[in-house]
Amino acid sequence: MENNLIQIITTAGSQENAREISQYLLTNRLVACAQVHGPIESSYWWEGKITQDTEWVCTFKSSYKLLEKVKSGIKEKHSYEVPEIIAFKSIDTDLSYLQWLNEICQ
Repeated sequence: MENNLIQIITTAGSQENAREISQYLLTNRLVACAQVHGPIESSYWWEGKITQDTEWVCTFKSSYKLLEKVKSGIKEKHSYEVPEIIAFKSIDTDLSYLQWLNEICQ
């Protein structure tokens, strides 16, 4: 079985928005698992200055074939003008986990 697992990470400005994004992706079977971590403190450049905010990290597990749909779903539900969306392809995944993921993600 091909290892098609990816993890997608984004951050959200509120726990509510993180949950909204997660529920949307889960309900539409675009991800098999959604995890919300936080709060965290983030510092970043925005509009010419360094900004500090409290954020929540969202980690999603999905299939590579759904990446573009996951990105679209995040952008649709996200409160940020430019949300962070970073995807990582797995180099090794347990076969039983991969089978479960492929059953969920359609």
